[in-house]
Amino acid sequence: FHYSVSENAARQPHAPAIEDASVNPAVRLTYGMLDEESSRFAGYLKQLGYPKESVVAVVLPNCADAMVAILAVSKAEYCFLFLDPSTPGDRLRYMLEDSGAKAVISKMAVLEECGIRTEPGSADIIDLEDEIVGLKVDVSAPEKGLNITRSQLAYMIYTSGTTGRPKAVALTHENASNLRHAQINALKLNANDRVIQFASTSFDASIWEILAAFGAGACLVLVKQKVRDDAGDELPKTIMEKSISFATLPTTLVSAMDRSALKPLRKLVVAGEACTSDLIGKIDGVVDFQNAYGPTEVAVCSSISPPLLPNDPNLTLGTRVSIGTALDGLQLYILDRQLRILPKGVVGELYVSGPSVARGYLGQAGLTAERFIACPYRPGERMYRTGDRVVENQSGNIFYVE
Repeated sequence: FHYSVSENAARQPHAPAIEDASVNPAVRLTYGMLDEESSRFAGYLKQLGYPKESVVAVVLPNCADAMVAILAVSKAEYCFLFLDPSTPGDRLRYMLEDSGAKAVISKMAVLEECGIRTEPGSADIIDLEDEIVGLKVDVSAPEKGLNITRSQLAYMIYTSGTTGRPKAVALTHENASNLRHAQINALKLNANDRVIQFASTSFDASIWEILAAFGAGACLVLVKQKVRDDAGDELPKTIMEKSISFATLPTTLVSAMDRSALKPLRKLVVAGEACTSDLIGKIDGVVDFQNAYGPTEVAVCSSISPPLLPNDPNLTLGTRVSIGTALDGLQLYILDRQLRILPKGVVGELYVSGPSVARGYLGQAGLTAERFIACPYRPGERMYRTGDRVVENQSGNIFYVE
């Protein structure tokens, strides 16, 4: 997960990595600074002696400290669980308990506001405002995380819980690495881009944004919570004032925005909800625009469309817009109930195989076995059963049906 930061630090140490616009004045970190600070913090975390792949939660607002913390957890060979402190307290406490987190990286004021209390036998609290912690970090030997294997856990994300209690999806460094490399080809971002980190850190879209920026050597721009809470007014101002060039946004939000608010962008991806053809007409000529699809269980994204243009028969089906084709490294299968491949034009269930498929659900072996199954078309690989019904047109583009 952290390798792209280290690679950029070696190649372009003075290039901007993070602009934290959630505070005033904004905090700016170069790739060299981000790599150094996270390595020193990782050295401190490593000395705590938790077993490899132990879950370490990061409960912080979207800020530079939070980015340093998740990279440090990764380098220390632990598994980070990024939690947004604006999440309802009951849900936060459930995720901390269910994940078995060994430690929580936060600030006492943040934890008190969330209603999270420390109790004997519970997770260790690493308070970033504790002077003793700061001194220990300062004298720790840097840990670069160079010996991590691709199969080790990198991070954990909880599903939204719309169909029951949230489930923890365990994802590996291989999952993150494949996504990062696929983004390079699909998005074609570069070191001059400025990527807004808009999604809540409790959701997997935040991982997409972070890896998109760091994978391209671009600058990740962190924004205040009010930009999310009042996106209709605040987001257009932020895009303009912070010279944002790339954004990934919910489809319904983009539908409600004025065309002029999108003009400063160089690229836009919509995701999370079905995209309709009227949105293509609205955005045409304003910004390079793609539609992405993917479940948390396949490292955020499984497929993405090429740039969308109005009235393209290959990318529209009635009012539906294509979710494109598989990301690099992945294979998409549209199957019937007997797991047989269906011909183009026939609706079936979507399955995904490849190096982005997660390890499974934490502590739910039965559900993992039900949804992550052997792939009959690639021996030795597993595939994820999405539960989504899709159809492929004659040009090979896939459309979400239900």
